[in-house]
Amino acid sequence: MKPAFTYWPIDATNPIFVRIDGNVPHDNGTIQDDFRLQRVIPTINALYQRGCPVIVATHLGRPGGTFDAAQTTNIIAEWFRNQGYQAAHVPHDGQSSITEYMNQVQAQPHHITVIDNLRFFPGEKEHDQAYIDALSQSAQWYINDAWGMMHRTDSSVYNLAQQYDNHHRSFGYIVEQEIASLEQLRNNPKRPYTVILGGAKAKSKILLIKQLVEHGIPDTIIITPGMAGTFLKAAGYDIGQSLCEDELVETAQSIMDTANKHNITVDIPTDLYIVRGSWKQELETVDVDAIPDNGIAIASGPKTLDRYKQYIHKSETIFLNGPMGDIQYFHTIRPFTDMLSMIASSNAYRVVGGGDSVAMIQTLAHDPFDFYSTGGGATLAYISQQELPALQILQ
Repeated sequence: MKPAFTYWPIDATNPIFVRIDGNVPHDNGTIQDDFRLQRVIPTINALYQRGCPVIVATHLGRPGGTFDAAQTTNIIAEWFRNQGYQAAHVPHDGQSSITEYMNQVQAQPHHITVIDNLRFFPGEKEHDQAYIDALSQSAQWYINDAWGMMHRTDSSVYNLAQQYDNHHRSFGYIVEQEIASLEQLRNNPKRPYTVILGGAKAKSKILLIKQLVEHGIPDTIIITPGMAGTFLKAAGYDIGQSLCEDELVETAQSIMDTANKHNITVDIPTDLYIVRGSWKQELETVDVDAIPDNGIAIASGPKTLDRYKQYIHKSETIFLNGPMGDIQYFHTIRPFTDMLSMIASSNAYRVVGGGDSVAMIQTLAHDPFDFYSTGGGATLAYISQQELPALQILQ
């Protein structure tokens, strides 16, 4: 389905509000990975070339409804300028209400105006009508190209879209591409279908894993550290100092039980690469029933990786969400690079989603995937057949 905005009768007289997912890794005012920003360029170009005044809005980090100078979106405006656009930033003074702030926003033809971090304002999470009205009055047209936020109901992606009728709201090119590329993971994937899940964010993913299993979507779910700690504890293992969401152990056990009923393999490690007490320590290999009290599970061990190789070799569809190891401790990522090499040699349709995964893969200069999704939780929710609230409005 082509984005509706491509048919709009818009020009330099029509301000367009564009919600992007510009929540990029940054440090000391420097963007460390611009993957999500690079992907939004086709949508911005389509508007910029028609002379439209473009108002770009995003959140950055989690300032919790208060001003935080370290999370200002000035770095987004600077990034656009470095790409050759005329781009301005409207800074928040930390005091103004949303109405007072938006009155300062003067969108100009052939310009991008980046407003400050939406999460500086409580209304972004609290669905405050004054906040929603202030944003909507800045532009006649609305585009949401923030795929990574489609499973959320934040005001700027959910309530704000409802302020515009069907002829004045649209998704962007990122969303179009995400839907087209993820459709075969969501509906009738080629089998065997293997889902590989890891990373540190078990809490945000585990209910989606439950959905995958209950719908009988994949044939195999591979659970890698750090998420694996919760499942290993559910299986009765002592996991030392490994990452674990204690409140989700019972849910993990339920997932494994349900998977068994649906003939879905949930593979948890039988051996591990660990460090003792600190990520700075050298990797050791231990069996899963021999994790020391100060052991931290970093990655699946060599015997487990050999098993992954068999799954990957047989797969026709592969989805990866969540890396193993930490790029800051380079010695910890070797098992992950070994797994990426397995995926690279596969003939499957291969998709990766999630900012941490994509950032690490690009840093490693690996390119084993057919599609790199800009979403993590949104992508996992979509392929688990959940309805995405912000997307439903636009469709």
